[in-house]
Amino acid sequence: MFQCCFDFNLTFRQRSEDMTVSFSNLLSQLIFSGSFKKLFSPITSALSPSSARIHTPGTHGRALLPCVSKLLLCSCLLISVPAARAEDWLTLDNNRKFGGEALEVVDSKVRFLFGKGEISVPLQQIVSLKKPAPEQFEEAEKLFREEKYNLALTKYQTLVDQFFGLPVEWVQIAANRLGELYIKQEKYSEAEAIYKRYDKLYTANQDLSQSQLIRAQIALAQNHADTAKNILEPLLEIASSKEYVTDQEALLYGKAFLMHGQIKEIENEYPEALENYLKVVTLYPYDQATRSEAQEKARKLREQHRITVP
Repeated sequence: MFQCCFDFNLTFRQRSEDMTVSFSNLLSQLIFSGSFKKLFSPITSALSPSSARIHTPGTHGRALLPCVSKLLLCSCLLISVPAARAEDWLTLDNNRKFGGEALEVVDSKVRFLFGKGEISVPLQQIVSLKKPAPEQFEEAEKLFREEKYNLALTKYQTLVDQFFGLPVEWVQIAANRLGELYIKQEKYSEAEAIYKRYDKLYTANQDLSQSQLIRAQIALAQNHADTAKNILEPLLEIASSKEYVTDQEALLYGKAFLMHGQIKEIENEYPEALENYLKVVTLYPYDQATRSEAQEKARKLREQHRITVP
């Protein structure tokens, strides 16, 4: 019963939006057709100098009045028709598509506004969502690159609180950044909590999970390179054997190879460290900050030790 009402509600709202768009198109066609000229011909004829000579005094006002009323009515209709543009596009598992705005994620459901209506859709029913990154994300990324970590953390936290779970790239990056910043602040339990949620939402059935990655990151941050190495190496063997990886996997593998390069540097195995950094740059350049860090570490290795890839 509830599903039936839900489907009817979606269909009704979607058809209402289609009717609005159709009416707007019809009105546009009317304006550029001969019907529009016929509708307003009394105005043009009444205002033309040649026609004015054959009208008796007072006729102009009576002739113009109904035409002006029609003009005002059409003007009001034009103004009242909303622009049929939507920034976000949502596709559900029943092939229905909606244009509007994804507002937030609450209790594993996305609040989505479209037209004058709103729906709440479980995350598991979403096939795809196109939502451009907001300015706040770009600002957070800039602060992160400038190493203004406290300011960046606040912005990432706001984004994650509002949108965690949306199947879009920038939300996943924001969650990863937040975990990294927690590690920098030695807030390991908070970082682990973020990555456990990440695994549940984004990395199901993948060989490398964020919870594994966070354990390696924490071990490396605490100078336990051997522990981090034991976590990473079996997973990276799987990564190297794959011909194709998803965007989510590329994001994780890039960070894993970056850490593995750091471990190789600690072990004074510089050619192997360089090889790992170059894998990030060439094979997994999914995340700009990770790629930039790998490029910088590779540059320093070449300058300091004059090495090449084995």
